[in-house]
Amino acid sequence: MKNKETGQLSDPDAGHYVKKTGKFSVLSGTGYTDTCIVDSWWGLPVYWDAVNASKNDNTIFQDTINQCMKSATEKPFFVIADAGPDSHLSNETVIEKGVIPVIAARANSVGNILKTEKGNHFRAQYVPRIYHKLLGKLYNIRTPLLKGKIQTMLLDTIDQKHQPEEVNGLKSMYR
Repeated sequence: MKNKETGQLSDPDAGHYVKKTGKFSVLSGTGYTDTCIVDSWWGLPVYWDAVNASKNDNTIFQDTINQCMKSATEKPFFVIADAGPDSHLSNETVIEKGVIPVIAARANSVGNILKTEKGNHFRAQYVPRIYHKLLGKLYNIRTPLLKGKIQTMLLDTIDQKHQPEEVNGLKSMYR
């Protein structure tokens, strides 16, 4: 809540947000947003934090990846995210951690963009070529309940029968 005399918020860590919810409707206010990394296999949170709502999705994503990887005991094989944090820096942040980013690119993205059968877009240079045909399936692992959250897939949870043979050689690279 804002103090009318001082102009300061009752919670100085809260941030102002503006969110478009439809073609014409806009929500705005002051508060927090949450950031969460969820294990796709179990649907359980691996990392969660509340952040100032005025922060950019890319900044939140990169901070979340960095903080989560500091505390994670097992490194995921993939990080799956919607187009909110789509940027070269977000993809590079994930790769620096030795993880494959499956981050949807915006439809108007420029560069080497792959488009799946369902119309999702991805930045090809950040995903090893052997996964290009699987991008749509990997991206669809996101459950309806958890869409909008960053999801991870641990290497050990990938079903061995449904992997291309080349994946077995890659496993040692990411461990």
